Amino acid sequence: MAASPTLANLRRLGLSNNEITDEGAVALAQSKYLTRLRSLSLRANSVTDKGVISLAESDALRHLRSLDLGYLGLTDDAAKALAGSAPLSNLESLVLVRNKFTPQGAALLQSTFGRRVSLRN
Repeated sequence: MAASPTLANLRRLGLSNNEITDEGAVALAQSKYLTRLRSLSLRANSVTDKGVISLAESDALRHLRSLDLGYLGLTDDAAKALAGSAPLSNLESLVLVRNKFTPQGAALLQSTFGRRVSLRN
């Protein structure tokens, strides 16, 4: 799907509860057709830190304003990647509810994104 040119004008992509894995997240991150995407939801899938790190490093997703990565079981490795991500620095909303961040990982995300991040468990 991520390799389809029909995605070139897509602004929102909701893939919650679709059994998306790291392979799917990497494909999205590498897609040359998602450069206009503004909102992405991968909530409640099988994406791990590895897939989120790919998303965080993706220049193709630099126009994202909303990213939902809730209910993935992410750890501080994902928190570090998200907090250090230049492409995702313009996010207006980052949903990370029900993950496995330590207090240090949560503090890093909070200090980077402030009120733009939702971390409640």
